[in-house]
Amino acid sequence: MGPDREAEKMTSAVLAALTAKQAAAHPEPVWTRTRRHGPDSLAFDFKAGGSSFTLELVETGSGVALSVTAPTDEARRILRNALVGRFALVCSGGERHVLERPVKDSSPSALLASAAGWIGHVSGLVNDMLGAVRPGGDVPPEFLNLLWWDEQPNFGDAAGPWLAARLSGLTPVNGRGRQLGSPPLASVGSIAGWLEQDGSRIWGSGLMGPLGAESLERLRGLRDIRVHAVRGRHTREELMGKAGWEVPEVFGDPALLLPQFLPAGQFLPADRFIAADRHSSPPIAVVPHLDHRSALAHLAGPGVQLVDVREGVEAVVAQIAGAQVCVSSSLHGIIVAQAYGVPWVWLRISDLLISGDTFKFEDFFTTLDAAAVSACDLPARSLTQPLLTEIAARASLPETTVDVGLVLESFPFRRAFSGAGQFNG
Repeated sequence: MGPDREAEKMTSAVLAALTAKQAAAHPEPVWTRTRRHGPDSLAFDFKAGGSSFTLELVETGSGVALSVTAPTDEARRILRNALVGRFALVCSGGERHVLERPVKDSSPSALLASAAGWIGHVSGLVNDMLGAVRPGGDVPPEFLNLLWWDEQPNFGDAAGPWLAARLSGLTPVNGRGRQLGSPPLASVGSIAGWLEQDGSRIWGSGLMGPLGAESLERLRGLRDIRVHAVRGRHTREELMGKAGWEVPEVFGDPALLLPQFLPAGQFLPADRFIAADRHSSPPIAVVPHLDHRSALAHLAGPGVQLVDVREGVEAVVAQIAGAQVCVSSSLHGIIVAQAYGVPWVWLRISDLLISGDTFKFEDFFTTLDAAAVSACDLPARSLTQPLLTEIAARASLPETTVDVGLVLESFPFRRAFSGAGQFNG
């Protein structure tokens, strides 16, 4: 019997056992519906926090993989916020969070028990997260009110809660626009101008551009703002000179700290190494900004890894850190390359300018030897694979001119940290 028939036999057996098993083990079913996607896939629809989600079981060559997805933009946003930093986020073929792969025991009873367990676990995480961010409510002590951009999946923005969770031992929740009882902490991203609540804190954030009149009116009206670190000197000058805030000379994007949590060669649950062997990786990592994904898709090919910034922190870091050169129109593609010692080129796509254009890049470059920065400014339509090779040959690794250790020390909710991925206390 071929593998497809074996997979069909497995899913048929699960479906046949489903009703009896579910009734016996779950008088109140944890899923609302089961569906068969094909000969090798089952879907369990369930609800949590008022939104619909789907647990998928897919037969692979090495077992059954479990992942969770959502059908709407809002449900996907909720799922990303509840699961950030917990499970690998994969966007190829549809946004999903990989929960377990492979399941060793693929018998119907074991798969049903695993499905029920994961649905209960994910539902609990979603409900806990939503309960912690009720507008105007107090944030429970095991959660941390954090700000990050979450409209779309983007590893650079996810790096904020990813790092904060590991430094604090708390579960980050996104308090943007909710006026929660405890003031928020702004971390990774161009979000220093977002603040709207007295007592807010800033740790390593930057600005998208010079502060305008509307933002200034709001920021100047805030009280007890505490700034622990900022991304670069341009952000400091804006916040001090225009908003009148006290800003210490502690500079650096917190994503520069990632090697302390994902060291080169560290084995990951997704069966990947971080920079384990650059000789076996594609020599060039191209990291398009979210707005440039389609415009640069044609650059993928032999020797070129087109990095999808919508995927999780571990996956994106692995691809950049494993390359010999990084060519990036994404700021955090550049920052990760700098952090892992991968020479890079800043690619400014002149016919597809991103929000803020050059400000946030130049802000970060104030923490480097800016004269050594390699940059290329050209329209997307002129980029070819031969030209990409020429651009990659210009890559450089500027010296970092600030003490990144001060950024780590300035984290305001830090618990005792004793090495990569390990905590005391």
